[in-house]
Amino acid sequence: MAGVTCFDCHRPHEGTVKAKGNGLCTQCHAETAPERFAGNDPSGAFDTQAHTHHPQGSPGALCANCHMPERTYMKVDPRRDHSFVTPRPDLSALYGTPNACISCHTGQTNAWASEHLDRWYGKAWRERPTIAHAFARAAQNDVAAIENLRRFVTDREQPGIVRGSAIGEMTRLDGAATAADVRVAAGDPDPLVRLGAAEAAANLSADRRLDAIGFLLADETRAVRVAAARVLGTTPSLDLLGAQRGAFDAALDDLGAYAEANADVLTRIQDHPTDRLEELLPWQWAPAKDLHEAA
Repeated sequence: MAGVTCFDCHRPHEGTVKAKGNGLCTQCHAETAPERFAGNDPSGAFDTQAHTHHPQGSPGALCANCHMPERTYMKVDPRRDHSFVTPRPDLSALYGTPNACISCHTGQTNAWASEHLDRWYGKAWRERPTIAHAFARAAQNDVAAIENLRRFVTDREQPGIVRGSAIGEMTRLDGAATAADVRVAAGDPDPLVRLGAAEAAANLSADRRLDAIGFLLADETRAVRVAAARVLGTTPSLDLLGAQRGAFDAALDDLGAYAEANADVLTRIQDHPTDRLEELLPWQWAPAKDLHEAA
């Protein structure tokens, strides 16, 4: 988003962040912005009580607690939201979505949070662009959402995950009317958009899938190849694949290797030394049979 990459915040080989607390954010969100972000200026005085309206050093003064709230998945996996959005209690009131304000100030209401934001920042925050309206209407099966979703798909300023999700929702609402959109998204330079297109093709009629995503069977990204093979493999007859049958078989081999790797890791992890779990990471993994042969 806005040119930010994982490596701006994370050390790739250590699995840690580059700085603690607000120091991680003020690498860029400071009085002087880095030159590479000149086109989308992130500068300003944010690590101040005048901005946070919470005492310095308190949980409410931490950038991540407001803009990257944490939720626990599968009961054991706490993750921070990486969409980097501002809290929107007004959207929570409309759609029931969570927001950082009342997730922390339990017992308070969305109206209470909105009133505080109005008092602190004026009402401009309510007008900030958001994907919420289009996706919420799609979740309510409103086909009128398709046009707004289409704009997201073609807007390369949007994150790839938003654009890829949008094409999926469009086809779910009306596959017949959006087959051409899938074909366009399948040719996008962003692999997340191509992945979304491959998965979205499941909502097209069988006779239109090959034309829309057949060439993705040879995509440079394995996840895209596998998704395309999974969708095209549900066609009534594989004869429909024609000249793409060889690429389809190769993509199935990719899927088989992926499944084998995951099954092997799950089998081995229970007996693997805890101080050597990095050996089971995807870029280190080798099939158990290969390890035995090497021994």
